Amino acid sequence: MQSRSLSPAANRPAQKQKYSRMLSRTSEMWLLRERTITGAFLLAMIILSALAFVSYRTTQRLLNAEASTIHTYDVIETLDDILYDVTRVESATRGFILSGDQGYLDDYSEGRSEIEPELQDFQQLIADNPVQQQLLAEFRTPLAEKLAFNEELISLRSRNDLEGTLKRMGTRQGYRLMEDIQQRVERMKDEEKRLLQARTALAHRDAQLLTGILLSGSVISLGILSLVFFHLVREVRRRRASEARLSRVNHLFYILSQSNQAIVRIRDLNPLLNKVCRITVERGFFNLAWVGMIDEETRALKMAAASEDELMRSERPWLPLGGDAGGGHTEGLPDLQASFICNDIATDPRSLPEREKALVQGFRSVSVFPLLRSGRFVGVFCVYAAATNVFEDDIVTLLNEVSDDVSFALQSMEHEEIRRRSEEKIQRLNRDLESRIEERTAELALLNRELEERNKLLAHASQLKSEFVSRMSHELRTPLNAVSGYLDLLAEESAGELNAKQKRYVGHVRTGTAHLLELVNEVLDLSKIEAGGIQLHSEWFNASEALLEVLASTQPLAAVRNIAVEHALDPKFVIYADRVRFKQILYNLISNALKFTPEGGQVRIHFSFRDGSVHVSVTDNGIGISLEEQHLIFDEFHQGVTAKGVKEGTGLGLAITKRLIEEQGGKIWVDSEPGRGSQFTFTVPSPKAGAAGVEA
Repeated sequence: MQSRSLSPAANRPAQKQKYSRMLSRTSEMWLLRERTITGAFLLAMIILSALAFVSYRTTQRLLNAEASTIHTYDVIETLDDILYDVTRVESATRGFILSGDQGYLDDYSEGRSEIEPELQDFQQLIADNPVQQQLLAEFRTPLAEKLAFNEELISLRSRNDLEGTLKRMGTRQGYRLMEDIQQRVERMKDEEKRLLQARTALAHRDAQLLTGILLSGSVISLGILSLVFFHLVREVRRRRASEARLSRVNHLFYILSQSNQAIVRIRDLNPLLNKVCRITVERGFFNLAWVGMIDEETRALKMAAASEDELMRSERPWLPLGGDAGGGHTEGLPDLQASFICNDIATDPRSLPEREKALVQGFRSVSVFPLLRSGRFVGVFCVYAAATNVFEDDIVTLLNEVSDDVSFALQSMEHEEIRRRSEEKIQRLNRDLESRIEERTAELALLNRELEERNKLLAHASQLKSEFVSRMSHELRTPLNAVSGYLDLLAEESAGELNAKQKRYVGHVRTGTAHLLELVNEVLDLSKIEAGGIQLHSEWFNASEALLEVLASTQPLAAVRNIAVEHALDPKFVIYADRVRFKQILYNLISNALKFTPEGGQVRIHFSFRDGSVHVSVTDNGIGISLEEQHLIFDEFHQGVTAKGVKEGTGLGLAITKRLIEEQGGKIWVDSEPGRGSQFTFTVPSPKAGAAGVEA
């Protein structure tokens, strides 16, 4: 029997996630409350910060108002000083005029010297007040006139011109100027007093606002802090209760974990059930736990395991389901599919009629959980406690998980037994199958040996064929060349004149000999390619020169059929390839195009260089090739049919061409449509090329 590789928890991810969600919800509630408290503190701090900011701003405004008040008094005091010195000058002038005493002139000079500095001070004080500056400018005019008038009187009196002095004083100009000066000083004082009243009112309003804000902010902050305090007290109580609850839940999680480990380690049913019962009582702070199983034959509920060994030999505990845990029949025991919870045996009516028996045994709470195997009710898992209201929802949930673990173990053991039987059956089948496989393997080995021998024979035969074809080609080519030479001599009438009939016969023989020699050469090339005997010699050569040489060879056929061969190849176009084989490829494709192009047709040749390869295309406007035949034209001995219905060629030209192109790392393909001609295109890799060709 193999050990179970997966724990019950791994088979019930949805139920395990439910526990995680339960703990997560508790953590989220704590986190939400902490955030609420933090938010309240932050709100209180924000309010206090706002109060501090407003208080600071208001205090600054009050200080500014106080500074402005002091400034106003400074302005008024300066005006008083100016008026005092003007009056002093006026008094000194009158004293000198009346008495002629020079001492008054000293007083006059001292007062006169003080006026201008005081005016400068006053101008600095009112630098930010355009109204006062305007009034000061207007004040300077009568002041200057008054001072000049006094200077004039002193000058007259100094010359003892009493009559002129009295006459000048009789104009009352000095009185009018002095009265104007006093009035202008009063207007400037009134302006400062008006500003003082406005600033005083603003300061009074700011003081009232500051008092209101501080009072309201203090009340709000005190209220928030009070709420936070009461909330903290309540949270501390809740957290203590939650921690106590979580402590018990953690113990139950430990029970669940230990049960899972026991299910994985213990393979026998009874030791496993005893282990689960003991863990439940020891770690869950319960009083008793036991497991009862239904006998499949008698349908009686029998105790299979308990948290105490003595319980297995003593009186069976009370079962609050109408059944008998002492081995009686389970006719009254319901088909339990969900847990049964009784949190107060003394008051729960479901505990009747054996309530007294339960109380005597010291039980006040009980929970019963069904054990299922493949969906069938097969037993119960019972847990007892001496206190009431023990089995709360989360406790029931975890105990239900323990019972699910036990159910899983029952089902797993059943599956293990089925698996064991299946393995035994499979082993028997494997032995039979191995025996058959050994027999079949021996037969296959014999067949493989026969195939290897036949493959060797085929390879040897292919080699012999290639050698035979090569030798025959060499042997045939020599006499054919001799025959061809003699026929040329006959055609040239070197041995005497021939009549018309003899010339016709010689012409037929020459044509047949040339065709046979071409066939022998192509068979020889094909045999070399198949035998791997062909050698490529790559070199740089002028493609234009090679093309012209090929066209010179095919020109007679083109001239006889009046076919125009066009190309536009740069004379400097050079490539790196096997020159001889490249010319052979061109010759085969061009001669093939000439054969299948009707008289008066056209053949176009185009060279280009793309993607590191030379691209060459030969295009004709002949009869074209059907799609079905396009798949066959590169096969050996496949002959094309001309427009007149005659098969042309040896059937080896395109096959050899394809092999030669592939030997150089290139490829060839055809684009054709019946009635519209064909285009054969091939590529040959080249490190570089000259100027690209331009199609004519």
